[in-house]
Formats: sequence, structure tokens, C-alpha cells
Amino acid sequence: MDALTLTFSALISAISSPMVNQVKGLVGSELQSVSVMHEGYEVSYQYQNWIIRTKSVCAENKHNLATYSRCTVAAKSLFHDLCKELTEQKGNNRDWRYRKPKDMYCKAAVSFKPTVAQLSSGKSQNSSEKLKIRCNQLIIDAMGNDDPQLARKRDQACRVYERSKR
Repeated sequence: MDALTLTFSALISAISSPMVNQVKGLVGSELQSVSVMHEGYEVSYQYQNWIIRTKSVCAENKHNLATYSRCTVAAKSLFHDLCKELTEQKGNNRDWRYRKPKDMYCKAAVSFKPTVAQLSSGKSQNSSEKLKIRCNQLIIDAMGNDDPQLARKRDQACRVYERSKR
């Protein structure tokens, strides 16, 4: 190869490499793994094509149902918090590097369903325990959901539970 061909080849590589990387980023075609400490849990997940792979969320904890349950609840909260933070950010909202992650986390905040495991001793629950379970379940259901009716149900159930403790 002569010097002109080598120079031209290097120029083409220099121009095309950032373009390829930008297209890869925009499409999000490569599988990405993420691990974030949130609410005391190491929340890990994968995403591809700017979609969180639901089965990958907290997958390393699936062998322990109680830990897995708490991790998936923390993941739901993480997705909600990231969506909220990205939505509130000022800046260039039209840039794909902002829009793609925001859309991904906001979709996950709404669609991801945590695994909620409840372990009990097997004895019957009194009414106060049932009210506590109802309050906690509505708290989880309302995470990442902006439905005002669901928020009212949660608040009402938790007030009833708090009154029952007195």
C-alpha cells in the first residue's frame, strides 16, 4: 500500500468510527449490564435497545426469595427515582443521549413489577396485621404510578392501619 492509500484509509477510519459508535449508542444494540447500590441493595439489570430486560433485574438473587423480593422492590424504586430525576433535568431534552435513558427508565418505572414475597409464621393474622399488609401492598403498588386514586387508597389504608395501632 502506498502512503496516499494509507492516509485515505486512516481518514475513513477516523471519520467512520465515531459515526458507528454514535449509531450504536442511538440504537442501543449492544447488551449493557448495570449494577447500582440503591436503598441498601445491589440492584443489577441489563438493557438492550434501550429496554430493560425484566428477567435480568436482580437475577443473581433469585436463589433467595426474600432477598430477591427486597431487591426487586428496590429496583422498582430505582427506576422511578431515575425517571423522576431525568424528567426534572434541564438541558437539551431533544438529544438522544438524554431522551433514550429517560424513556427507558420511565417505561420501567411504570411497567416493572417487583416480586413481593411475604413470609408468615403460619398462624392467623389479627386485624391490625391485615391492615398493615394492605397498607404495605398499596405503598408498593403506588411506587412509580402517578394515579391519584391509587395514592388516595394507599393513604387511606395506611391511616386506618396507624389508627389500629393505638
